[in-house]
Amino acid sequence: MADFYTEICSEGWFSRIGGSINGILFGLVAIPMCVILLWWNEGRAVTAAIVAVAADKVNAANDKKLIRHIEIYQWVENKKVEKKEYVGGSEETKTA
Repeated sequence: MADFYTEICSEGWFSRIGGSINGILFGLVAIPMCVILLWWNEGRAVTAAIVAVAADKVNAANDKKLIRHIEIYQWVENKKVEKKEYVGGSEETKTA
């Protein structure tokens, strides 16, 4: 004769809602903790990789390294273009 074993579990509506609320509360705590840990870890990694360089010469050893403070200078160009069309189809363009 064979032995049979049957287990029946029932879960009510309130217990399922309670489990969902527990999951939401866990997520509300876990997400800010993960953000804080990620912020801290990335901050440590960046601080360790920063190098200081002199501005008077280029050093090939600093290629592809992270520099803390840089200055970039660029030109500002003001351009004014005037076009005149004349009878007969000719055009005159004046750039100042």
